[in-house]
Amino acid sequence: MIESGVIEATGGVDSAAIGGGNGAECGNITIKGGTLTVTGGHYSPAIGGNRNGTCGDITIGGVIYFQNDNYVNGGEEYLRQATIVYEPNQN
Repeated sequence: MIESGVIEATGGVDSAAIGGGNGAECGNITIKGGTLTVTGGHYSPAIGGNRNGTCGDITIGGVIYFQNDNYVNGGEEYLRQATIVYEPNQN
């Protein structure tokens, strides 16, 4: 869980900036606060599970974008952006 701070994360080959790598599992991801700039890696989303990987629920600023192995609330477009900038006071 991320609640505060300034975080810059960049994914690598087959690994998300925040989440899992190729074939790996990641648990729930909850971002409540802080200022984040995250950039996905090669063949990877900025936030979430990578190819052949799974991820738990992804909640950002109180909005669920991934739940029960499905994208919801525009998560398909939002989480797979090349770079995501999240600043709580703008959402």
